[in-house]
This record gives sequence, structure tokens and C-alpha cells, in this order.
Amino acid sequence: MVDAVQAASKTVRIPLLLTVFFGERLPREQLARILRGDRAKHEALLAEYRAWLPFAEREHPFPAKVGRFGVMHEEMILAWYDSLEKDGLL
Repeated sequence: MVDAVQAASKTVRIPLLLTVFFGERLPREQLARILRGDRAKHEALLAEYRAWLPFAEREHPFPAKVGRFGVMHEEMILAWYDSLEKDGLL
């Protein structure tokens, strides 16, 4: 199992980043629509994680640690979206 975890950790695939990388080739409104849709998904995930976390911290401390990672990960992604908004992409 350790080998599988190590192998999986070497590759990060986030298709949205590829879309942004080539964003100059898309109509601006199409790119903004894609970004707004994805942002909404991350806002919903963050709300779910935050709602679940107090229960997990009381009842399941180790899964709660992973949950905290999830909260921090979603907060980071949303901060990135805030930066894109400042750049006028949203």
C-alpha cells in the first residue's frame, strides 16, 4: 500500500489549471463562466467540510485531521479565485 500511495503522490492533475494556462485561447466570458462554476463547487465543499468538522473533532479525531486539511485546501483554492477576480477574470 505504501508504494501505491507514494506513486500517486507524485502526480497532481487539476484539469482546470490547464484550462487557465491556455485561457488566452478562450473567449473571456467562457473562461469566466468555467471559473465561476468551479468556484461555486469549492464554496459548497468548504461549507460541507466546515459543517462536518465539529462533529468529527468530537467523535473521530483522526478523520478530523484530514477534514482540517480539506478545509484549508478549499480556503486556499478560494483565495486563488479571489486573486483571479482581482485580475478581472471573474
